[in-house]
Amino acid sequence: MTRHEQKSNNGTGFFRRLVQNSVILSLFDRFTDWLRHLVKDGLFGFLFSGFRDDGQTAKRQPRGKIGTWFAKFRTALCKRIETSMVINAVTSFFESLLYCKLKTFAIFLTSFGGYSAVFMIITSLRNGTISQLFSDFSFIVCIAVMVISVPLAFSGKTLATSLATTYTGGIILKITGYDEENLLKSGRVAGKSLVAMILGLLCALATLKFSPVYVLGALAVLVYAYLVLVRPEIGILSLFVFMPWLPTMVLAGLLIYTFLCYLIKLLRGKRVFRFDKIDVAVAAFLVMTVFGGLISLSSESLKPALLMAALLLSYFLAAHLSKREWMVKCGTGAVLSATVNSIYGIIANYLGIGYSSKAWIDSEMFDNISGRAVSTLENPNMLGEYLILIIPVALVMILGRGEGMRRLYAFICAAVMTACLVLTWSRGAWVALLAAVVILLLIWHRRSVWLIIAGILSIPLAMTFLPSSIVSRFTSIGNMADSSTSYRVYTWQAAVKMIKANLFSGIGIGEASWRRMYPLYSYMGVEAAPHSHNLFFQITLEMGIFALIIFLVVLFLMMASSFTTMRNLSSDSVSLNGYLYSPSYAKHGSESDMMKNTKTQIKLSIAGPLCGVIAVLIQGLTDYSWYNYRLYLMFWLMVGLTVAYARSGREMIRTYESAKAPVPDVKAAEVPAS
Repeated sequence: MTRHEQKSNNGTGFFRRLVQNSVILSLFDRFTDWLRHLVKDGLFGFLFSGFRDDGQTAKRQPRGKIGTWFAKFRTALCKRIETSMVINAVTSFFESLLYCKLKTFAIFLTSFGGYSAVFMIITSLRNGTISQLFSDFSFIVCIAVMVISVPLAFSGKTLATSLATTYTGGIILKITGYDEENLLKSGRVAGKSLVAMILGLLCALATLKFSPVYVLGALAVLVYAYLVLVRPEIGILSLFVFMPWLPTMVLAGLLIYTFLCYLIKLLRGKRVFRFDKIDVAVAAFLVMTVFGGLISLSSESLKPALLMAALLLSYFLAAHLSKREWMVKCGTGAVLSATVNSIYGIIANYLGIGYSSKAWIDSEMFDNISGRAVSTLENPNMLGEYLILIIPVALVMILGRGEGMRRLYAFICAAVMTACLVLTWSRGAWVALLAAVVILLLIWHRRSVWLIIAGILSIPLAMTFLPSSIVSRFTSIGNMADSSTSYRVYTWQAAVKMIKANLFSGIGIGEASWRRMYPLYSYMGVEAAPHSHNLFFQITLEMGIFALIIFLVVLFLMMASSFTTMRNLSSDSVSLNGYLYSPSYAKHGSESDMMKNTKTQIKLSIAGPLCGVIAVLIQGLTDYSWYNYRLYLMFWLMVGLTVAYARSGREMIRTYESAKAPVPDVKAAEVPAS
């Protein structure tokens, strides 16, 4: 027995003896076991952990005339792509950039910055605005570009060597998924100084019409577009990261482009698309969304319906991430982005920078609350929904075994997001997050019931330490004296009447249809409601009862797949195809420890985004969670990430036939590539 195993056994043995020697604790431990088996083997377990995946969907090939036609079309398309002179020229150009020396980039930047500055000086002299030139941001950018080129001019490395041998380059390669060894294999050097100078001049000529910032941005977008074309996963990661920062239409454009790049990879046989039961259900919901725009009381419904249908494509991209490393990157990127967004929200709320409105709070009942944080999402409830989607993913990194980021960093991120969540003063988000945390703890460990009960018992003590504003806000839940609560109740009553009148067809997607119908059913004093303040009511109202049924089927299949995988992983008789850890981890534990830790990590990886989705669904009982299109996008991204993790977990569980073979060694069992 190793020192690590002995230390671990001593620690667990102390608690085991403590429980066994205490009658009360022993009875309580048996009670928690009884509860666990009641849930696992009862109605909940029957409904949500009996999911069957025969694994044949990925192997099915189209048959008949349609299948033959599709095979010929795919072959012809691949041949056209591989022999296209334009595509080959673009590919060769971007690949050659990797093997250009940094000196070549310095010449390009100096040429671009220098000529652009000269053009701006000539223009200023001609217009008589030379005195304002040195305060012009575009001119400062040109000077900065030339300054940046100075250290590059003294380097003899190529871009590939620099990326493979520097810390910053290593981060870039890790994010984009490129391998250092493959970059250094070629060893060739490309690029001509004269060509670099001419290209810099040509780009500088564009600044006569456009700002140098826009020209540099366009060049960056071209490089990014090529990277997404080569690896669509980079585009998917970008959606997780940039969702709170970019406008809706920019995100929609990025999503559609990424989806097209993925389709090209799919047609060329570079990606595998598994069309499972839940994918069919999501596709059906997408069709219902389009019908919600076509069958409407307003002609304005088609545009938001098509936008929502396009954003729904994000589910298919996230759900079919083939490598676990990309799933981890997406979760980590979402956590880091939400943390930065939370910091901005906290600072803006504290300093009054940006938009921190008092419009969403009863000023008479909560006069001690100065405002609510909105950050970049324009609405405190939407910010709250965004945070409760992401916080469980950060909590999983704290409880997990090293996937994503270190526990200390994950704890800091979770603390910052929770602080911002408090400043949203969104009671629905608070309650939803508490419920999600309870579910996450129950998934994590059976004895977490102890922790949950301890938390409940400590509530009276915690209320004496919490600020009165938080306590009063929390205890006001359900109080009809609060204008926000009464407003929602009357809106729900009106929505129910509207649903009864349009049960099967719905009224159509968007605010235009709502504004046309709601005044006919609204109560006095609440005539200005923008939506029904309930996710499930709104789906039924806009698209009809069948859309709600399909949406519930999607949720059922997601939860059934997730809980079935987690239940199978809880069994000691289940073996895995490999481990999630590097060979160095083997020094700190036995093979059984590694198997147990890997199972725990797989369960937690599924539980993180799953609990985030559940939290949004709970908040959806008191608010329309999809009112913000960007939140609608993130919701389906997280649903897709949950499904991807569940699929990855099922693929790692050994089948009966593979269980006869020995478990692969750790070197071969790091995140399997596909």
